[in-house]
Amino acid sequence: MGYQGNFSVGERFYTNDVYDFATRDDDPEFSDLSNTVLQALFAAEQRGITQSTASEFGQTDLFGGKYPRAFINAIQAVGNYGEVYNRTLELLQPRTGWNLINDGTTGLMYDLPFGDVPEDEGPGPVSGGTLEKILARGMLHCGVRANRAGFAQKSNSTGALQGMDIDFCHGLAASIFGGEAAQVKFIEVLGDGNELKVNGYAMLASGGIDVLAGTVWTLQGDITTGLSFSTPYFYSPFPDQADSAWDENLCLATRQNDPQWSSFVNWVVDGTIHAEENGITQRLSNSMPVINVFGGNFSRFFRDALHAVGNYGEIYERNLSPLLRRSGRNTINSVSNPGPQHYVVPGFF
Repeated sequence: MGYQGNFSVGERFYTNDVYDFATRDDDPEFSDLSNTVLQALFAAEQRGITQSTASEFGQTDLFGGKYPRAFINAIQAVGNYGEVYNRTLELLQPRTGWNLINDGTTGLMYDLPFGDVPEDEGPGPVSGGTLEKILARGMLHCGVRANRAGFAQKSNSTGALQGMDIDFCHGLAASIFGGEAAQVKFIEVLGDGNELKVNGYAMLASGGIDVLAGTVWTLQGDITTGLSFSTPYFYSPFPDQADSAWDENLCLATRQNDPQWSSFVNWVVDGTIHAEENGITQRLSNSMPVINVFGGNFSRFFRDALHAVGNYGEIYERNLSPLLRRSGRNTINSVSNPGPQHYVVPGFF
């Protein structure tokens, strides 16, 4: 940075601030391109493809016939992520912790910083947007893939759906309706793979559901479906086993043409992770911050969601611990012991 004297670099982290691209909400195609090119640099490093071997990455049709070499050209221009880091930052901050590629053995549940949140009220629900329609209807419509133990399965005693997917829908409903977690209607969608795309994605696109729980974030899905995917709330415990019965990841999906609603949904998921990282349990839900960015009527949305379903650890313990010990990517990646945070979305290879 221009300093000429002696210095040393410590190994303790004091912040989990992040740096990223920012693009306009009204141009999702360019946002997708920006995010995917960055992901391609991670994927190239993961597969050992360098600036000099960029052509091995392969062409893509995701952005139409004019851009088949989009990823190849990006890697040829700057190298893979490791090469970029080594060239620009290694001398100032040796690469460790968060800036490495996650291999599935360490946590990816990350307490995304809230930043400087303004105290003034935000604009409230967008006119004609999903949030406004849900409020007028008085009920959240949540699509779920049923008959999946630990995620969405009917209780033998009550017949009610229960599981991790169900809890996130209840938490979302509570955040919208001032703590009323029961104001959600569950609509079952078909299976996975092509069935899910034909049924669940179509219902989401048409407005038949407001959010689709338990969907998998993939490269193709992100670019070609017109959907947005939340921070994953579950990762496969066997990331390198293609025939594993566990999905690679699970998210809440929303329509990409309503960025306010997508952001609202995503922050409800992130809020449960923030709560666990900071020791805020369901019983201590009023310790979550009051935030007015979605308007004064939603200032308690973090608190209401947490009061309804608990923090991420409590949600996992209640639904999945009897089936799958919590480990790997499903654990917290904390400031006190940061591990690799860069995750390569499936679908590049």
